[in-house]
Amino acid sequence: MPSSDPDSIPFRWEVPSFDPPKPPKPPKNPPVQYPTVEEVEAIRASAYHEAYELGSNQGFIEGRESGYKEGQAKGYEEGYQKGYLDAHGETNRLHDALKELLQTLDGFPEAMA
Repeated sequence: MPSSDPDSIPFRWEVPSFDPPKPPKPPKNPPVQYPTVEEVEAIRASAYHEAYELGSNQGFIEGRESGYKEGQAKGYEEGYQKGYLDAHGETNRLHDALKELLQTLDGFPEAMA
């Protein structure tokens, strides 16, 4: 009867392999942890508020620049028109004064004689 001792159990000898060693197996990737519904909602809310604030700031800046340019152009046009009208009135006043002076001087030689 054969013995049950592990050292006495015969084993089969095999020729050693001359093949190059196999590369080690890549480690198993841990299972993917998907975000919970609460985490997804928190991410969505955060993105919404961030985008809202960014859009609000950008719109404020664009509106301010647009309003400034529009106000500047309108102020320039109004100032130009007012200056033109004032200069026109002053020119007319000086023209009338010169006309009156020339009429006075026109009769001056006769008054001296």
